[in-house]
Amino acid sequence: MDDLQSDDDARQLRAVEALGQMPPKTVGEALITLMQQDISMNTSNRCMALLEKLGICVSLTTLRQDHWFEQLQQSGDATNMALVTRIVGKRYLAYSILLGIQIEQLHINERNPDLTMVNFTTDTEMVQKLPLSQFCMQVTSVLLSIGIHSEHKAVNPMTEAQALAICGEMPLLVAPLFDIFPTHVSAIQLDDRFLGMVCLDTPKGHAYLKIDEFHKLVLQLLQLDMYRFGGENLFEDLDTRAAAKAYRKRNFEEVATLLETWPAVLSTMLKSPAQKNLTAEQLEKIAEGCQLLSGAYLHTGQTAWAEEVIRLGIRYVSDTPHAWSLYLEMGLLLNVERRYGEAIGFLRRATVLSPESAEAWAALGKALRQRRRLIAAWFVLKEAQRLKAPGKKIRSDLRYVKEAFKKAKISWPG
Repeated sequence: MDDLQSDDDARQLRAVEALGQMPPKTVGEALITLMQQDISMNTSNRCMALLEKLGICVSLTTLRQDHWFEQLQQSGDATNMALVTRIVGKRYLAYSILLGIQIEQLHINERNPDLTMVNFTTDTEMVQKLPLSQFCMQVTSVLLSIGIHSEHKAVNPMTEAQALAICGEMPLLVAPLFDIFPTHVSAIQLDDRFLGMVCLDTPKGHAYLKIDEFHKLVLQLLQLDMYRFGGENLFEDLDTRAAAKAYRKRNFEEVATLLETWPAVLSTMLKSPAQKNLTAEQLEKIAEGCQLLSGAYLHTGQTAWAEEVIRLGIRYVSDTPHAWSLYLEMGLLLNVERRYGEAIGFLRRATVLSPESAEAWAALGKALRQRRRLIAAWFVLKEAQRLKAPGKKIRSDLRYVKEAFKKAKISWPG
C-alpha cells in the first residue's frame, strides 16, 4: 500500500515538473485546480513553490492577523479585558471591536447570564442598552450583513496589496477566531475568467479552497454564531402598548425604561438581512416606538438623544406612510431648538405625506416665518388655519406676516 502511495506521489511530482515548462497561465490554472484535489503534502509544497516562483501565489505572512485579538488583550488592561471576554465571549467581543462598538458597562445577571445588560456606544455619544444574548446576536448579524468586500481581479506577478484585495480584510480577521488561518493566496486572470484559491492552516491540517468558497465558509460561520441566539427573529418583539399607555399618563421615565433597548436594536440592525423582510405592521410599530421614546427623552431634557432616535426611525420608515409622524416630530424638535432652517425640510416632508395634518402645517408656518420667508409662511399658515389648527398662535403668526408686509409697503390680500 505504501509503495502504491509512493508511486502516486512520484507521478504527481513528475506532472508538476512537466508543467514548469509551460506558459504561466496554463501552469496556474492546472495547479490551482490540482491543489484542491486529494494530493500528497510533497506535491502540495511543490505546487506552492512553483506558483510563488511564477508570481501567481503570494504569502500572507506580513498581512496575517492570526492572533490579533489576543494581542489586543495584552496591549490594554489585561485583567479587565479577560473579564469582559469571559462574560461576552471571545468571538462576540471581537465582532464588536471590529464594528467599532465600545462596551461601557456590564450589569451582570448571575442567575441568567443571557439577561446581563450591556451598555455600549457606537458612532454617537448615546449610551445604548441590550441584554447580552441580543447584543451577541446583533453584533454578529451586523458584521454578517456588511459582508465581504473583495476584488476578483489578478495581475501577475501578484503583490501583497492585490492578495489582500482578493482575500478581503474581514475574512483575514474573522477566520482566525475559528482557528482557521489563511497562509497564501493564489490567483490568475484567464481572459474574462478569474481563478483564485486560498491556502488555509486548520486544526485538521492544510486545506485549499477557491476564494469564493473561503468567503462562503466565513459567512456560514458567522451565521451559525448569529443563529445561536435566534437571529432569525430579530424584530419579533416590537410591542409598544405598555409604552403608549405610560406616555398617555405622562410617565416619561417609564416610557424610556420600557423602550431603552430599541435604539440599540435598530441601530445595529440597520443593514441586516432581517431589515429587508419587515412587514408593514412592524414598520408602523418602529415609527410609533421611536416617536414615543423621542417624546419621552424630550420631556426629560435629553434632546440630543431624542433627535438620534427620530433620525434612526426615519432611516427605517422613510419610504412608508408611517414616516410622516417622525418627520413632524423632528420638525417640532428643531423648532424648539430654534433650528428653523433644518426644521423646514422635515416639516415639508410631513405635510406631503400627511396633507391633512394641521399641526404639521402650523409648525412649518412657524419655521418659515422665523426664517423670514414670509410669502411662503402666509400660504402655509392659511392652510393650517383652514385645517383648524389652534387659532390663537396661527392668528398671531399671520398678524406678524401682515405687519411685515405693511412695513415693507407691500400690498397683500387677506
